[in-house]
Amino acid sequence: MIERKNVFPAMIIVFVTVCIAQLANMFLPYDQNINTAANANQNGSGTIQVCVVDGWSEAPIKGATVVIPELNKSFKTDDFGKTAVLTVPIIKDEVYKDILDKTWGEITLIIYSDGYIPYALFNVMVTADQYRNGPTILLFKEGSTSSSAPFCIVEGPDTNWANELIKKFKP
Repeated sequence: MIERKNVFPAMIIVFVTVCIAQLANMFLPYDQNINTAANANQNGSGTIQVCVVDGWSEAPIKGATVVIPELNKSFKTDDFGKTAVLTVPIIKDEVYKDILDKTWGEITLIIYSDGYIPYALFNVMVTADQYRNGPTILLFKEGSTSSSAPFCIVEGPDTNWANELIKKFKP
């Protein structure tokens, strides 16, 4: 389990990184950034099951709302804090298509639950024809942290892909 005193500085770093990435994204035309959901069907689909738990106790949160903006749909968590297994389209990020193509799709998750700080997870990896158990989202009760600002997190890319990208440009 993560020590509480080490969580806040890491959250600040992630928040600032997400904000910078989102600002940069504002200056890229949408169609250069990702395929639209309508065009994603040609890339197939994958399945994902999101789990939502309390950030301090790790107890499941029943009735949390998980929104997938790309689908314009929301889903509720069960007694175990899990959504049903969700089938989602593979929406490929094409920013790197001419450098090193990504073989997976990415979606966004926005999570709400009464009494908890909202949470947004960007670039959630979904692989065609594969089941993903997770991600697990840690929600924190309002007033239990020094800020009530929503958590905005970016999921890193596949490690093998990142290593290949780094190797490709090594001097």
